[in-house]
Amino acid sequence: MLWDIIQQELIENRRINYGENRFIAFSPFASRFPFETWIIPKEHANYFEEISSEQLWALGQILKGTLQRSTRTLNDPPYNFLIHSAPFYEKDISFYHWH
Repeated sequence: MLWDIIQQELIENRRINYGENRFIAFSPFASRFPFETWIIPKEHANYFEEISSEQLWALGQILKGTLQRSTRTLNDPPYNFLIHSAPFYEKDISFYHWH
């Protein structure tokens, strides 16, 4: 599901805002909010809390870059930051991809 979205966005390369080795930031098709941006790991993972320190560093880098671009382009807008992760009490959700 999200994996398919990542692959399609990488192929089309029309809504990608920022990318690096481990993550991609893009504006989703038919977003729910103005300037909505998703940051998704390129490698499949179910649980945010299980990412490595290298992945955490990469997430910080892409988040920083995304927010800097938004600040410059949109004159320092307010924003919400959400992490969607598989429920910690369910350990066999192989289809879920945190973002």
